[in-house]
Amino acid sequence: MAVANEAAILRMLTDVETLRRSLRLYPETHPALQPARERIRGSVATIAAEEDHATIGIGPDRFFWDMEEVHAPASAPALQLIRVLFNLGVGAVRLDLARAAEGLPALAAHLSSIKEPPTEVERMSLFEPADAFPGLEIVPINLSGVQVVGADSEDVDKGGSRNVLRELAERMSQDGAFALAGHINQGELTAGMLAEILQESQDPESLFEHLFAQLGEVVRVRDEGQRRMLLGEVREFLGELVGLLDPDRARLAVTVAFRHLPVAGDPERGIAPMVAAEVLLDAVELMLIQGAAIPETVHRVLYRMSAPPSERPPEVTEEASSRARRLLAQIPFDEVRPRRSREESFGLIMRPESIAALQELAGALDPTAVRTHLTGVLREAATLWGNDAVGEAASRRLGEELVMAIDEGDLEAATRLVPVVANMRNLTARETACTAAARAAIQGLSIFEKESHQTLTSILFGLGERAIPPILEAIAQEENMGVRKRLLEVVGRHGSAALPFIRPMLSDPRWYVVRNTVFLLRRLGDRETGPQLRLMLGRARPQVVEEILKTLVALQDPQWYQALTRVLDSDDPERQIAAVRVASHIRHPQVARALGERLRARIGGGLREPIAVELIRAAGRQRDPVFLPILKSILDLSQWRYRFSLVPLKREAAVAVAHLESEEAAQLARRLAADKDAELAAAVRAALQAPRKATEEAE
Repeated sequence: MAVANEAAILRMLTDVETLRRSLRLYPETHPALQPARERIRGSVATIAAEEDHATIGIGPDRFFWDMEEVHAPASAPALQLIRVLFNLGVGAVRLDLARAAEGLPALAAHLSSIKEPPTEVERMSLFEPADAFPGLEIVPINLSGVQVVGADSEDVDKGGSRNVLRELAERMSQDGAFALAGHINQGELTAGMLAEILQESQDPESLFEHLFAQLGEVVRVRDEGQRRMLLGEVREFLGELVGLLDPDRARLAVTVAFRHLPVAGDPERGIAPMVAAEVLLDAVELMLIQGAAIPETVHRVLYRMSAPPSERPPEVTEEASSRARRLLAQIPFDEVRPRRSREESFGLIMRPESIAALQELAGALDPTAVRTHLTGVLREAATLWGNDAVGEAASRRLGEELVMAIDEGDLEAATRLVPVVANMRNLTARETACTAAARAAIQGLSIFEKESHQTLTSILFGLGERAIPPILEAIAQEENMGVRKRLLEVVGRHGSAALPFIRPMLSDPRWYVVRNTVFLLRRLGDRETGPQLRLMLGRARPQVVEEILKTLVALQDPQWYQALTRVLDSDDPERQIAAVRVASHIRHPQVARALGERLRARIGGGLREPIAVELIRAAGRQRDPVFLPILKSILDLSQWRYRFSLVPLKREAAVAVAHLESEEAAQLARRLAADKDAELAAAVRAALQAPRKATEEAE
């Protein structure tokens, strides 16, 4: 797989995961969500430019793009999205890239509403209806076809493999613990079959004990990766079974399962719980009633659920958290309590009278207050220990906070952070942060409403000279004229400080970059580049030639007139036209004479060339009476002497006469306004009535 394509795939999946997380944190109207959706559209468009359809194959800790593995760090957001889909039972996602830009944001929105661990209803909601996500086909995992080899199974040496439920069915049918005769079809088993037997049993606890003991044996393998896959199958089976049982038997099932399986999950090893939080809490209540010992893993889950909002899993509701705290308070103190680890933080057991104080504290710590406090701490660390490890880390985090504020549309917070980031003591962190923030603000000009553009340009200017390189590159690539204008405005505000960044771009191989560079040099009044610009005239494209001539004239280069006439006499018609357009706006006697001489030289066969029309229009813009005799000569030409039509030329000449500043020209224009050529007369009348400033407008 090409590296560039792999990066684009990771970018797309990262954008989807970012939107999923944002939707769990922010309301639908939050300004950060629309930019996140736009980023998905952009990343999909990048891939769609190369291929029309693709399939993402999903595994527990890896994924494949059209049968080729895509490598990503374990902590990558894209891989987190893959894990979420795998835990929901998704085996593959087929993409129609022409429509996937609509379906992926919808998928992110749906995933953001699903609890962790998901219920069976939530699992199935991902596959029905089939057209819920335009451009996407969600393919479920077919567990009946998954074959797993147990590391310590006798069948390994024989090269055999068996499905978890198939092996469970064979074990139970052999020892006769369950009356399954006639129910097992070719060694396969379903949760529905077991649920029917368990509902009718007079001693369900014994049957549960045997069932989960056998399951514990099946999943007891040495290989960690293989064990995770087996536990995934058991999680699906147990979730379906509990959902089919009545509440009392469901609680009993989970209580017995605790003895043989990691039902509560294992946070330190990354194993997700096997049942929903509500069912787990029901089982703990039953164990407390029975006086049974609570396993240590259950303690860990209860402590995580009872933690403050900032530390507990986002899928745990406030109701479930309060219930977990009540259960913890009922557990005897002589039982083992989980110890703190570096990777995990546990909540405290809260007495009922403390809950009100906790809620009051949580209400005071709104996200804005927390971010303001965090920024203050980071600023102090970055200032006091700028070049130490702690100062560098604080500086990097300040840069990340600034970029995050811009991406989320919190421009007020971003404006407060800009001077802090732009003046950080750590030079490396400052360079990185200013560049990243500049790119985020530039992207914001294309995404946010126009009301935000002035604030974004202020942010770009506030970042200082380090933001100039990404701005210049964006000017070269940006197609939107309004955005380009804003970026040019920022560079212009830097004045001469921007020149060292701009001058090297005169040698850029992209002509449009060179054209924009010349424009900036003219705006900044850089007279030192005059000699270099004159040398470029001989090899530059016509579009660049026009900008160079404008700049030489505007900066009053001592050789601007010689440069202008040299291009006027060029052998390249396009370069000649570019020079005429520039000259037409220069009110100077020498320029008027030069244009008049070249127009007079064209009377004859040269009038057929496009340059002749441009020279006539230039005479009208100049408004100098020196052109009147030449224009009258064109109006007096006889058609029979020429093989091409003189009508267009005569109309252009008549309009030019109407613009000249002399009484003789005005009298001639009035006569032409009544000419027998109706179109010519109408054009002259329009020119006479038009505002004088219209003749000064550039083409």
